[in-house]
Amino acid sequence: MIIIGNQWDYTDQMIKGIILVMLTARTDTSSLIPFGMGRRSCHGSGLAQRVVGLALGSLIQSFDWKRIGEEEIDLAEGIGVSMPKAKPLEKTCFRNKKSNKGF
Repeated sequence: MIIIGNQWDYTDQMIKGIILVMLTARTDTSSLIPFGMGRRSCHGSGLAQRVVGLALGSLIQSFDWKRIGEEEIDLAEGIGVSMPKAKPLEKTCFRNKKSNKGF
């Protein structure tokens, strides 16, 4: 086992559980099921993750969002691998007046 000194404060001691802490601190892409794992994993997973972030940011920036109804948002989790909501969130979107200038 090779430990780099600038990443671990006590290089001369073996602290129980430090390796697990170091490993879980990284982004774990193997838990993302749609992109697969191992040799057969998707080569475009990095691009896909960036595009989803950009698309979501564009939707938030370009539209004003309003909740349908006045009741509180139900945060209960449903059953499934992707942990869907038990009751889907329903929103209405309106074109943002600031973003209409460009079109």
